[in-house]
Amino acid sequence: MSFIDEFESHYDYDCNYMRILAKNAPKAFEAFVGFLPMGKVGESLPADILWTAKTSAMLTEDCGACVQLNIRMALESGVDSELLKKIVKKPESLDDKYGLVYKFAKMVAENSVDSENLLQRMRDNYSEVQLAELSVAIASTKVYPTIKRALGEFENCRLISFSFNIK
Repeated sequence: MSFIDEFESHYDYDCNYMRILAKNAPKAFEAFVGFLPMGKVGESLPADILWTAKTSAMLTEDCGACVQLNIRMALESGVDSELLKKIVKKPESLDDKYGLVYKFAKMVAENSVDSENLLQRMRDNYSEVQLAELSVAIASTKVYPTIKRALGEFENCRLISFSFNIK
């Protein structure tokens, strides 16, 4: 499982839950590995929009380690650290472009009522391809914390402070 070690080392992210899956339930681990490309969908979107959605949705999962992982991946993709700080710490300060994506991603991830007509506003700003990719990106954020919690691997989910720098 060298890819687990490499991922863990590169992102400074605890992958013990993956090891547990691989050791105890190889078929479940195989299914998990088959899911991984879902988290990489988003090529029609600018990186800042994709990672605004993913990070915003991940915030609903209450898993600090996964939020930090999203921050690191977003930084690697060229997303500005100041934007990421706003998403995580001061979302009310996001400009209209990012604020819309933030609210939309949170609404979808929380299964909230669309009281602000966010879906229509998103349709006005993004193509059907982009919306489809955003839907997959948002959905993918639920898998990792869910598996970690179900396996009892949620201690590092309690991360409270975040780093907005690339190592």
